[in-house]
Amino acid sequence: MKKIFLSIVMAVSAILGASAQTTAANPVTVENPNLKVTLSDITLVPGGDAAYLTVSEECEGGTYAAFQMVMHFPKGIEVNKVKSGRKEVDDVALNAARFDGLTHSISLGTPEVEDGFLLKVACIDLTSNDNFYNDDADGKKVTELFKVGLKANSTAAFGDFKVLVDQIKFIKKNSDADIPSGEVSFTLSIPDPAGIENVSLDNTPAEFYTIDGKKLQEPQKGINIIRMSDGSVLKQVK
Repeated sequence: MKKIFLSIVMAVSAILGASAQTTAANPVTVENPNLKVTLSDITLVPGGDAAYLTVSEECEGGTYAAFQMVMHFPKGIEVNKVKSGRKEVDDVALNAARFDGLTHSISLGTPEVEDGFLLKVACIDLTSNDNFYNDDADGKKVTELFKVGLKANSTAAFGDFKVLVDQIKFIKKNSDADIPSGEVSFTLSIPDPAGIENVSLDNTPAEFYTIDGKKLQEPQKGINIIRMSDGSVLKQVK
């Protein structure tokens, strides 16, 4: 049984180097209406600091030992890098509560594509084949899986983008795999820091963000990104 599972997780790991146009069929994969995967909306400012995309998962009565997914971003998006000793590594981390005491590792792949930026994610455990938890050490439910730091460079286009996430598989210890039913996506907002023109008189502020994409209840001291009721975006210094 362990050999079967290792074959499956190696297939998951292969997602990092697979062609962007290739989607391998898996006969043991079935849609699971009880499996819910959600991703946080995120705002990135071109040339600004990194903001963190949060990925969450919950499943009624189910536990998993590995997972994979692919995110389809527009051009100009990249993974943030952080220092690890003398090296720079991808800014991605599993949720400490769900993976406490386990030996899972998460890896990112960024294969070349012409029309955007593809981010392939794989999380596996080849050491002990353990299920990751659905709660913390105190038994409190935890849904967050991981966070990944993202940045927008100077080539990123302004606007709101629907980012599709596909090839999602959550793999069980016995080698079976589930995918969530229905489309999974989130909104990526890239505001123009230069501001907006031709604001209508009845246009009002709708949402507030920090320069690194964190949503606010109200403007704070410093630079604020404001999304207006008509969908346009401006920068304000308070």
